[in-house]
Formats: sequence, structure tokens, C-alpha cells
Amino acid sequence: MRILVGCEMTYEFTHPTPVIATLNVHASRFSDLERPDYLITTPAVPLDGYRDSFGNWCNRMVAPAGRFTLKTDTIVRDHGSGDT
Repeated sequence: MRILVGCEMTYEFTHPTPVIATLNVHASRFSDLERPDYLITTPAVPLDGYRDSFGNWCNRMVAPAGRFTLKTDTIVRDHGSGDT
């Protein structure tokens, strides 16, 4: 089974705002991705990535004042049976 996952979120900031986004597929499923799930920002800003103590990939950034969009998507391959 192929599952399309992703999101697109748009914010309106009045001032430059620090943001930590945890929007990527968990590292335990990385080998199931058909393509990387890069985080894209509009406008583009520098991202500082790190893994938290739970194994989540986090992206730290400063969103500029005004409209700011975060977007990511990928396809996950899954066998379709329940969790064990």
C-alpha cells in the first residue's frame, strides 16, 4: 500500500517569530519513504535540524514577519496489516 502524507500550513506573523516544527515522518519509518520528506518554507529561511529524545526530526527556524508557509509531503510504503 502507498500512503500519501504531508501538510501545508500558512501563518501570518506580526514580528519575526522563532518556530520549532516537528512535521517529518518518524525515523523508524525512514526506510519506507519513496522520497525524502523535506520541509519547504515560503519564504525560504535557514533551517537548523536536530533529533529530539523521542527520535523525532525537528526543524528550528525564525519565521519572518508577514505570511509564512510550511509544507512537506512524501509517500510511505506500508504492508497494510495492523501494528503488533
